[in-house]
Amino acid sequence: MDPLESFTARGTTWTFQQTTGTEQETEAVRQLKRILGRHDLSKWTFTAVVRIDAQDIPHGHPVLTMNANHLDKDELVLAVLLHEEIHWHLSARIEDAKKAVEEFRRIYPAVPSAPPEGARDEYSTYLHLIVNYLEYLSLQQILGEDDARSILELWRQKRYRWIYGKALDDTNGTGSVVMNSGLLI
Repeated sequence: MDPLESFTARGTTWTFQQTTGTEQETEAVRQLKRILGRHDLSKWTFTAVVRIDAQDIPHGHPVLTMNANHLDKDELVLAVLLHEEIHWHLSARIEDAKKAVEEFRRIYPAVPSAPPEGARDEYSTYLHLIVNYLEYLSLQQILGEDDARSILELWRQKRYRWIYGKALDDTNGTGSVVMNSGLLI
């Protein structure tokens, strides 16, 4: 189906592409418009093209893709959107990201390399130490510390358990690597 829809919020024109055009996908677009109208995400916007696929797992590339989960929880969808945008930030700064990954390899020589503790492989687990830390920082700036922590605690129960644990429990150590690698947003 692929209906395209544009929406401008706070100076950024977003393009939404629904995969099937179901009511769930249409509602997900409405929700994203509401979130983008409520929060200034310009600092964390690295792509303004969002594909909505109600059945897919959110991912950043090649097109930032969101699903229709959490239609009743704007703050969770905001967190997912930020997480996927941060992947775009890192892809534009790949050499700095690789330096951070190497530093994390030194600090954590053995990491979980599969869900639910880690990501899909070892490299992705190291990369997500950066992503999840930056997700936490962005949520702190947008929603405040308490809500940011609550969201990450919820994610930690569901996926990337070890990784989100590092973002929450070793914030200074993780943040130091990200900052020293020049990856702060």
